[in-house]
Amino acid sequence: KAGLKYLGECSSDVKSIKEIADICNISVSYFERVFHSYAGVSPGQYRTLHRINYIKMYLQNKNMSLEEISEKMGYYDSGYLCRIFKKKTGMTPREYRQIYFAQTQSLK
Repeated sequence: KAGLKYLGECSSDVKSIKEIADICNISVSYFERVFHSYAGVSPGQYRTLHRINYIKMYLQNKNMSLEEISEKMGYYDSGYLCRIFKKKTGMTPREYRQIYFAQTQSLK
């Protein structure tokens, strides 16, 4: 459970998989196997999916810029955040934001 907690953190001092395994007092390979059997995805995939969900949450705030979101997520470059987001979701952060607000408007 400690491994999930550390992988879920999205701050700039996020620990590596090795550091998390060390905290749990197990080897990296054992941590990865146990994690995968528990979560159904690798620790790296879990971290990426978790970060994408945080980015989506931040994009739902019209007042947050991509630069602010990038900084909160520990990315040094908003362009890199955009590339990762598009690769994982199939849309740019701008497209996601437009779709989100169009859907919320249609529900009103």
